[in-house]
Amino acid sequence: MAGVPPTRRPGYWDNVFAIGTQFRPVSEDELGLFRAHVRPETGMTAIDVGCGRGDFAHTMAEWGLIATGYDFSTLVVKEAAEAFPHPNLRYREHDFNSEPIPNDLAPGSVDIVVCRLVMAFLDRARFLTDVRRWLRPTGVLHVMTPVYEKQPETAHRGIREEVIARLGDGWAETTRYNLCDDGCLTAIVLRGPQG
Repeated sequence: MAGVPPTRRPGYWDNVFAIGTQFRPVSEDELGLFRAHVRPETGMTAIDVGCGRGDFAHTMAEWGLIATGYDFSTLVVKEAAEAFPHPNLRYREHDFNSEPIPNDLAPGSVDIVVCRLVMAFLDRARFLTDVRRWLRPTGVLHVMTPVYEKQPETAHRGIREEVIARLGDGWAETTRYNLCDDGCLTAIVLRGPQG
């Protein structure tokens, strides 16, 4: 895997989670904004790419969605499954950067794809092409990401503004909203994938 950044390798994330690293918890404000912009409905199919410890995927299942949480890390997938059992929810280990599309992601079978805090670690071109295949014509991709230019020098996490601006290319509708006052964390809602 020469030339592949460490953050795009599953072993990296097993180590991150093994030492107990915590990421931004899901807040009530975040959930309210997600519901207002994405408009999830009972019975919809949703996937959470880079689900981590599983709290967001679990929340979607609690809302009545049929949800699957995917993550690079074997360790965290096991933790999530143990912490958040639910009849509408399952967790799967998967490397979206190097493995073939999972069999359960048939073309046009998904209503909502959530990509919370992980877009910077994915092969964006490949991932966006795959998401367009999975989503129904009215489907939604919800991306939450730190904005690179607004992060501390030491953080080196997030996506640059110029890349964020291009995420909407090839979608019927694009909406953006911020999750913090200074715009350091933003969400992009892409609706209606186009060819």
